[in-house]
Amino acid sequence: MKQKIISILSILALLSLVTFCSKKSNNDDNLLLLGLFALSQNIPVRSAAELTNESSENYADNNWGLIEHSTLQRWVGNWATEKPGHIPQDGKLIILQLNSAAKPGSANYVQSKPQENVYTFALDEFRFNEQRNNGLISETVVYQASGSRTDQWLSAYGINLSKDLVVFANGLGTNASVQDLARGVYWLRYWGADIKNLALLNGNLNVNYNGTLVADPTSRNTVSNNGFSVKQLRVDNTILTLALEDILKIVDSGSRTSDISGISSTQLIVDARPSVQFNRATNGHNFADNTTVDTGGQYITTSWASSGPPGGGVAKTFVLSEGHLPGAKTFPWADLLQAAGTGFKYKTKAELRTLFANAGYTQGTTVVSQCRTNFEAQVNGFASQNILGYPSVFYDGSLVEWTSLVSNYPDPSGDIINLSPSDPAFAFRTDIIGRRSDNFSYNRNNVGGQTRVRQARVNRNATTTRLLQNEDKAYKR
Repeated sequence: MKQKIISILSILALLSLVTFCSKKSNNDDNLLLLGLFALSQNIPVRSAAELTNESSENYADNNWGLIEHSTLQRWVGNWATEKPGHIPQDGKLIILQLNSAAKPGSANYVQSKPQENVYTFALDEFRFNEQRNNGLISETVVYQASGSRTDQWLSAYGINLSKDLVVFANGLGTNASVQDLARGVYWLRYWGADIKNLALLNGNLNVNYNGTLVADPTSRNTVSNNGFSVKQLRVDNTILTLALEDILKIVDSGSRTSDISGISSTQLIVDARPSVQFNRATNGHNFADNTTVDTGGQYITTSWASSGPPGGGVAKTFVLSEGHLPGAKTFPWADLLQAAGTGFKYKTKAELRTLFANAGYTQGTTVVSQCRTNFEAQVNGFASQNILGYPSVFYDGSLVEWTSLVSNYPDPSGDIINLSPSDPAFAFRTDIIGRRSDNFSYNRNNVGGQTRVRQARVNRNATTTRLLQNEDKAYKR
């Protein structure tokens, strides 16, 4: 009888969705079909608001999300009795430590206690992403890792996200290490993990951890997760990553679109890059010929093929244009963290709330976090979603994708693709009035015989930018 009731309710839900979506445009057909299939498979699609998690005012009171070192020390000291109540008896404590703590006496890693289901692993160089094809952009811009890659990674560390508690910890890293670790939380949440099974340690172990540290971590591929797959997490959290066509709706509407299912009708785009990059108040340096020139606010945003900001004595290439997303607010990620002497801990909840209020945040608004490559944005997005409890999403392609979609680039030498009106992808171009910031300008490509810019690979025939999300939804079928 119970199964019949569930079937009837599912049918009613499907009919309601068909009726609602019949009013939508043909561009949403693929999303409609995937939504219908998700309902038929009992996979609820979460909204951004449903994925929020508000921290306690005192971070030491948290058992997930942002946690303090005293909490981790207590868990490692006696996991059997100190584990949070929502973790089952056989649930493991998995500590993924980025960087050695580098304390004297080869004391580098949080102590593993296999007999007590406590394991510390050295986090590898995989930054929770891979080169994928979103339908429009392929092979160059990196996005969150696919389902199969995620399952391989979980197997290597013996992680079962349905019952283990995973802690991302920084040993002796810079503030930039917080980007990587917060991205780990974002990535696993995207794949369906409950925030109650994830934690980010607040600040470096080197400065803040008073528990036992040992020389070596647990070796990978020595702990089993019994074949766990994200397919077993029967929720759809893909709202966390907006496709380009959603970002275009936000920009075109002045951050007031009601045409994106799963987010509120008001949005706040925050650009996590340093303000001098956002405002073009710095000079670019180090072209492919290693010259240093005063470019007057040009060649600031490095391309997908180069890491970090301009300068540093390393030859770099740059995006096709400088500027920012229209309507975006400058919101430097480093401003959310305390000074280096604290081990780069997050500021207090009250201080973070003030920062967002000063940027224009109002109750119920959805925070859209982006930067150059969606790593700096992780610091802001983690704070808004998992400390303040604000609905938050990310633009994973960020500026390295946005600035590749040109139709009027003045120097199309080399491999530069200018989209033309006859191209289906022409609708996605971003270098037009309304989609350009007030400080927009192009970075020239060929100067002095040297290639200055690198464009992500663009598919002229693209009609969707949702291929990633559709593939990821299908992975759980």
